[in-house]
Amino acid sequence: MSEDKLRISDCFSSQPLHRVIVNAVVLVDERVLLYFNNKGYWDLPGGELQKRTQPSFFIARELFVDLNLNLTSLGLLDCWSHRMRYSEDTLVLTYLFKSCSGEYKKIKSGFSYELFSEKEVEGLVMPEGIKLSIRKGVSQCAFN
Repeated sequence: MSEDKLRISDCFSSQPLHRVIVNAVVLVDERVLLYFNNKGYWDLPGGELQKRTQPSFFIARELFVDLNLNLTSLGLLDCWSHRMRYSEDTLVLTYLFKSCSGEYKKIKSGFSYELFSEKEVEGLVMPEGIKLSIRKGVSQCAFN
């Protein structure tokens, strides 16, 4: 076998090809749950995926533990990759959830959570990719 051919063992490296972030568009009474992060903009709740963890389970558990939210999962909404400044490539998985109740903890670990209408989201400071995921989620829920 020549040196330039991929070996099967290369596909099972212990090092991930990307850092993986799992976040969620959470709809509570037709409003989107966001938090103000330490980078100075509104963001979707979520976090970095731990090794050997199912992404959908990870984000549902994070939302329940952090915010005491009982949720219905509507599945994977979006998946995209980008390079964070001075960092490795990051794979972002965004799931869509609907809240079974409108009650949640408003402050967790110093972060303030708030609900916004789709129209209000458009005026917030946040990356365009997050706004796109929110638009997709709201649109998808309109048909459920």
